[in-house]
Amino acid sequence: MRRLAALVLLTAALPGMALAQALSVTIDQAQRLTISRPAKDVIVGNPAMVDVAILDEHHLLLTGKSYGVTNLLVTDALGRAIVSRQMIVSPPEQNRVSVYRGGNVTSYACSGKCERSAPEQMSAQNATP
Repeated sequence: MRRLAALVLLTAALPGMALAQALSVTIDQAQRLTISRPAKDVIVGNPAMVDVAILDEHHLLLTGKSYGVTNLLVTDALGRAIVSRQMIVSPPEQNRVSVYRGGNVTSYACSGKCERSAPEQMSAQNATP
């Protein structure tokens, strides 16, 4: 009975542990990630959400492109996983406004006055505020 109770508690804790291991980046912002050994392959589940650039053997640059959740897998020359994490791309905390008109979304950065933050518009179907 104790083993069953311990298993139930461990299973209930796993989703929280997975979220604790998630990488978070803000849309239109860059974040540096340090890895333990040189990367051979860098794979993003949904490259429309996150852009990854290799800075050097031990550093990657993650840039949020659109809201949502995807994953990041980085492997070494032997195919072993260096990083295998969920990635969450979130909206900025402040100073940003999105205007929805039909299927189009236009984003504005605001500081005193609001200015369009990107020349292109994305479809509202692809946006998840």
